Amino acid sequence: MKVKHTLLAFVLLLGLGGVFYYLNGRPENASPNEIPREKIFPFRPDQVKQFTLEIPNGPATTIQRLEPATDQKWEVLQPQGIAADNDSIQAFLGELPALQATPLAGETAPVWSQYGLDKPARTFSFKLRDGTSTVLSIGGTNPNGTAHYARRGDSGPLLLLDDVENKSLLAKTLLDFRVKRILPIDPNQAQRLVVHLPVAGVAREVVLTKQPSGLWDLDEPRVRTDHGAAGYLYVTLAGGTMDAVVEENPASLDPFGLANPSIRVDVTTPQGVTSLLVGKSVANEPGAAEAFYAKNSVWPHVFTISRQVYDQITQPPVNYRNRSLFDFETENVKRVDIQGPTGDLSFEKRDKIWFNVSRLAKPGSDATPDAKAAQETTGELRVGDFLNDIQALRIAQYPSDAPDRYS
Repeated sequence: MKVKHTLLAFVLLLGLGGVFYYLNGRPENASPNEIPREKIFPFRPDQVKQFTLEIPNGPATTIQRLEPATDQKWEVLQPQGIAADNDSIQAFLGELPALQATPLAGETAPVWSQYGLDKPARTFSFKLRDGTSTVLSIGGTNPNGTAHYARRGDSGPLLLLDDVENKSLLAKTLLDFRVKRILPIDPNQAQRLVVHLPVAGVAREVVLTKQPSGLWDLDEPRVRTDHGAAGYLYVTLAGGTMDAVVEENPASLDPFGLANPSIRVDVTTPQGVTSLLVGKSVANEPGAAEAFYAKNSVWPHVFTISRQVYDQITQPPVNYRNRSLFDFETENVKRVDIQGPTGDLSFEKRDKIWFNVSRLAKPGSDATPDAKAAQETTGELRVGDFLNDIQALRIAQYPSDAPDRYS
């Protein structure tokens, strides 16, 4: 009986296993309520040789891959004179394979004007390395404003692009594909910064020089430097980006306050001097973030910078001065001498322990310090607290430390 029961259980187990295998091996039927979706682009990013973005009322942007293709470097063919941002272009292409659209069933020949596709808001054209092309046109929004209509090529089907999932397509402009740094230099090669700006109506210069340690020191005015403030100016200039491009090839710089700007930054590298010019404030709409016109000496276009970048460049020269009353690290102090109206005190640190080594006899005597007695009355904590307190003292202002010194 036990053998029969075992064989029966074994047969049932095999049967259940077969059913499980069959059910899992069958293709899963789509839910009748599920909306079908499909990939928008039938190619890989490394197959793209060239692509063009067309937006109404603006020049077409054409970007081409440089050879060898393995370098992943690009150039902007149109408009001319614009540097390509390789990282941004690669990131954009890398997003394309995951993008999906919903094909809308309906008439075989839609009236494209009903969907804003007779005059698309954006058109992307991709030329592949095998000679084939893919064109995607993006039109108007759907009734509830959550998606855009689109089509591939000149025929159907009509596609619906979810606005959230397809931000990389719906919001791209030339600005996203170009180098956006306000100063097109290698930041690691910067050696000298000269900031020209008016102080109390008088033209002044702040000169900073990079030291072998990597810190920036004030050369003019030649005083102790707040390396944190000086370093942050350098970071702002090296990493600052333009908010928008106002005009690619302006006929005149006067409308932007850039013909004879009172604010200029000169950055010296082994290749020469590159300048950033800062003009007048942009007349923005109420509630919009404040911005300022700017231009560098390399590119012809006029762009805008944020208020944050402007404030960093135009801050008073005194901000670069070191306001610490004392320059020392408390752990490096070995001796402290204090002169006071009632006498002098001296302390020495021996094996991490502070000793009061003041002479116990009257001044002028030959008595030696009674270090043993001092150890019992002077603790390391109290001397350390004193050093921390004076090391933390800060200068509130420099009223007059030299003739014609601005502060």
